Amino acid sequence: MVVGLYEMKKGFDYYVRKFGTDIWYVTCKDTDFGWRLRAKNNILSNMFEVSTFHNVHTCSLDLRGKDNRQASPLIVAHLIKDKFATDGSDHLASDIRKSMHKDYGIQMSYEKAWRCREKALHLARGTPEDSYSKLPSYLHMLQLRNPGTSTDFVVEDGRFNGSGCRESFPIAFAIVDSENHNSWTYFMRKLKETIGDVENLAFVLDRHQSIVPALDIVFPDAHHGACYHHIIMNVNHKFKNDVFTNPIYTCAYTYSRSEFHREFENIRAMNAVVAQYLEEIGFE
Repeated sequence: MVVGLYEMKKGFDYYVRKFGTDIWYVTCKDTDFGWRLRAKNNILSNMFEVSTFHNVHTCSLDLRGKDNRQASPLIVAHLIKDKFATDGSDHLASDIRKSMHKDYGIQMSYEKAWRCREKALHLARGTPEDSYSKLPSYLHMLQLRNPGTSTDFVVEDGRFNGSGCRESFPIAFAIVDSENHNSWTYFMRKLKETIGDVENLAFVLDRHQSIVPALDIVFPDAHHGACYHHIIMNVNHKFKNDVFTNPIYTCAYTYSRSEFHREFENIRAMNAVVAQYLEEIGFE
């Protein structure tokens, strides 16, 4: 790692002439072996220490404009990992390409920059497997610090479903394999274990096809409806137009059926196809 960073910063390439558990010998890629470094394993520390370092170049340092072979994704990841210690979501592969060219003169492909970014994320935050392995401890601390919290951790075929919810604090969440009938039913069942039977319970949801079947199984007596905000987003996405945002909002916030139908006719006059789409959702 140290030699790789050094070579990349100095702008030349090296070739590994000999390597093993006890020795590591590298030279400049040029055939005259002007620059060379030899390191031996220190048995007392289990580390390599430099025994020979001839820091003289007789080659032409014209490799800076190329995709230096020693600028491996792992080397570059160590250089940029601090950018991902917090969020870093805005540091993209294109940004890595620009910075590598500006700072080191290296022309890097987009694919390689993307691999560098993935490795940097792993170095800064750990792998997804590392993160998920911490969930049992997190759930334990959640219960310890927030009395009344209910948690669950289920492993299925090497994967898991997990959830957490609290009666007196209106938040519940689950980590599942995907949003499907089984995961929604699982979530609803864990929710019911926590809140029990609630009179006049109402769910306001998006229109995912798995939610209503799960409610019919676990909360058959609960009221449920579609969130108007999600309906607006669906209309905007489906019809590639946001002119219906205000009319749908107005319909959602009317307080009588006659007023609702009057406002809905405005939508029908604007676009009959959109009106039909909304009718198929169901006014109730």
